[in-house]
Amino acid sequence: SKVDDANAPALARELAAIGSPGLQELDLGWNELSDAGATLIAEALLPHASTLRSVRLAHNRIGDSGAMALASALVTHTQLMTLDLSANSVSAKGV
Repeated sequence: SKVDDANAPALARELAAIGSPGLQELDLGWNELSDAGATLIAEALLPHASTLRSVRLAHNRIGDSGAMALASALVTHTQLMTLDLSANSVSAKGV
């Protein structure tokens, strides 16, 4: 089933609860997440700042505010190498 804003809170709780060694990759591409869902996912990724290397959210419905929420949450992720928001509605403002 598709991940959308309705089931994003449950997914966010599960992501935040992942214990050691921590989340390394997250691929939620080709779903139906909008800004609200992206913001919940961004907050859930905060505990994984030392391990997260790749976040792929291509082909969703994420706009500028979702992209900015992700950027704010991921700024402390020193191991992050890939953030894929391609095929979303992110404008220059969100970039």
